[in-house]
Amino acid sequence: MTPQKWYSIAVGLAACLACSVAVAQHSAGHGVHPPMPDAKLFVHARAAEAPSLSAFVDVPLKIRSASSSQELAQAITLSDPPVAIRAVRYLPSGALRQDVSSDESGKSPPAIEVSIEGPSQSFRRWLLADDPERNRLISYIGTWRFMVVPDPGERDTLFKQFETELTRTPSVRIIAAGGDSWRELPLEVGQLQSIPELNCTMQVREFFTDYAMDRTALTPSNQSDRKKNPAAFVEIEYEGVKEARWVFAKFPDFTPAGGQSLPFRIVLDCPIEAGANTPDFAVVYVAGGGHEVWTRASGKTTATAAQADEKINIPGSQYAFRLLRTLASARLTESYTEAAPGKGSAAVEFEYPSADGIAARVWLGMGQFRRIATSQGALLLGFDDRAGPQTSAHP
Repeated sequence: MTPQKWYSIAVGLAACLACSVAVAQHSAGHGVHPPMPDAKLFVHARAAEAPSLSAFVDVPLKIRSASSSQELAQAITLSDPPVAIRAVRYLPSGALRQDVSSDESGKSPPAIEVSIEGPSQSFRRWLLADDPERNRLISYIGTWRFMVVPDPGERDTLFKQFETELTRTPSVRIIAAGGDSWRELPLEVGQLQSIPELNCTMQVREFFTDYAMDRTALTPSNQSDRKKNPAAFVEIEYEGVKEARWVFAKFPDFTPAGGQSLPFRIVLDCPIEAGANTPDFAVVYVAGGGHEVWTRASGKTTATAAQADEKINIPGSQYAFRLLRTLASARLTESYTEAAPGKGSAAVEFEYPSADGIAARVWLGMGQFRRIATSQGALLLGFDDRAGPQTSAHP
C-alpha cells in the first residue's frame, strides 16, 4: 500500500475511535460472559451503504435456550438489497480462534499478535491494521489498537490526536439524507445555529456527559461529569417543520421508535471515557523505524519504543502484555469453537452468498458487528443482547 493510504488508514482509525463509532464500541472482548438461559438475543443487518436515515433490520434469534449449543436454520432476509442470510449455529460459550497466514503478494494489511498475561487467565489476539472491526481489543483491564504510519512526521500528528482524544471539544455533525458532505458545528447549548447550505437551523437544547433514563419517571438525567455516555437533545427546523431528537456518541445510528421525519442525519462527535482506572494503549508501527507503545493512563500520555516479547505492565492491574509477532502482510480468518462452561462468550455462525455467488460463512461474537461482501452488495451484520437502536426509545 502507498504511504498516503497508510496515513489515511491510521488517521481514519483514530478519528473513528474518537467519535466512538457503534461498531467499535460493541466489540466483544476479555471479560464477556455467557448469557443467561432466558436471555433474548438479536441479529442486526442493513446495507452498508444505505442512506443516512436507514435503520437496521432487527431479528430475534430463534433458539431453544441461550445457554445451550444448537444448530440453526433461521433466515434473515433483507429487501434492500434483496439478500438472504442464514443463522446456522449458536454457541453460548464460544472461544475465538484466529487463523493467520502471511500474504506473500503484499496486498493484505499488516497484523500483530498481542499476548495478555495475568493471574486468572492469559490469551493471545491478532490485530489487523486497516480493519476497523479487528484492529482493536477491548478488555476490562485496558484497550489496544494497532496502527501503521509511513514516517515520523505523520507519527507525530497521530500521537497528538491520541493525546487529545478525551479532552477535545465535542461537536455536532449534520448531513442531508443521501448527501456526501458533513457540516460540523460547535456544541453550544441554547445557541440557535443557521446552516444555509442545508436550508435549516439547529439548536442543542441539552447536553449530558453521562446520559441515563429514569425508568420510573421516564425522564433523562445526567449520572456524572465524566463522558461515559454523552448525549445531546437537538432541535432542527427545516421548511417550517421542527423536530427534536436525542443523539448519542456511542450509538450514531440510533433512531427513536417513532422514526424521524426530517431528512437529516445528526451525529454527536464526543470523546468517550472508559473506566476510571482503565488504560488505553496504541501499538504503532512507523515504517522504516520500529514499534512504539502509546499509553494513556491516570491523565498522562506516554510513548515508548517496544521490542518483540518485551513485558509491558498494564497500570492498575496485575496483568501485562507482550508484542509477539508481526506480519507485514497478513490474511486473517476468525471462527469460534466450544469453550469450557462459564468461559468465553455467545457466538453465532452465519451463511451468506459471497460477492462471487459462492456460499460463505462468518462468525460473530456477542456485541460484534462485521462488514461482509455479498452478491447483492456490502452488508453490516451484528449480533448482541439488545434490540436495535431504532426499536428502543432510549439506549
